[in-house]
Amino acid sequence: MARINTNISSLQAINRFRTNNADLNTRLERLSSGLKINSGRDAPAGLIGSETLRSEIAGIRQGIDNSTRASNVINTAEGALGEVSSLLLQLQSLTNEAANTGALSQQEIEANQLQVDSILNSINRISNTTQFNGVKLLNGSLDYITSGVASTAIDTLQISAAKLPDDGFQTIAVQVTASAQLAVVSFAGATIGTSAVTVEISGNEGTEQFSFAANTNASAVTFAVNQLKESTGVSANINGGNIDFNSTAFGSKSFVSIKTLSTAAFVNGKDFGADAK
Repeated sequence: MARINTNISSLQAINRFRTNNADLNTRLERLSSGLKINSGRDAPAGLIGSETLRSEIAGIRQGIDNSTRASNVINTAEGALGEVSSLLLQLQSLTNEAANTGALSQQEIEANQLQVDSILNSINRISNTTQFNGVKLLNGSLDYITSGVASTAIDTLQISAAKLPDDGFQTIAVQVTASAQLAVVSFAGATIGTSAVTVEISGNEGTEQFSFAANTNASAVTFAVNQLKESTGVSANINGGNIDFNSTAFGSKSFVSIKTLSTAAFVNGKDFGADAK
């Protein structure tokens, strides 16, 4: 009885079929995914390069998404700020209108004040309600805190405004390194010389001229100067046997200047000045 143990032609056909089927699967995979390299066996070196490029593409796409979201945040804040700007223009217009007190009645001024209060309340409402994804943008919550900076490295610190929560408080410790001082010019003597004198006294509020007769008492001098201290920003007081001319305010803008305009009887005919601190 004859027996066939090996069919060479059949084995070759099966092998070709398996090869063609694997090639067909590879091509179908590439067609379906749109990628030439789908696994490491397709191209090991190419896979490394493609994965690197793929990670960069993913990062770029996320960066684009982040930029889009940031643009949406800015557009939201810009819209709110545009509304605030419009309200501020209305507020300026009302303020200028209220300055015309000669043509407006008291009722009109009060009505304008009500509108001003409404505008201010609207601005506060916009600042407290403008938000993106639950984060408020204009209420001051997006401030930042600087840490690890020595106080000696800060030359100037200026706080323009501070908003605290309702019923909240903040403890502030202030260290005074130098006390404020008024500008002072002293004249030694109980009377003004033996001759009449005219002096010019200047301060940060203005300048006035004073004429004193011979032997004018210090009390009369201080009275005359104090009568016009609102116009000059300079006051006077008797300090023992001297007359002190003081600035009425503190600060670097306040000063006292005394000039002799006639006769050398007052402070020996010299000009004196001092600045406040």
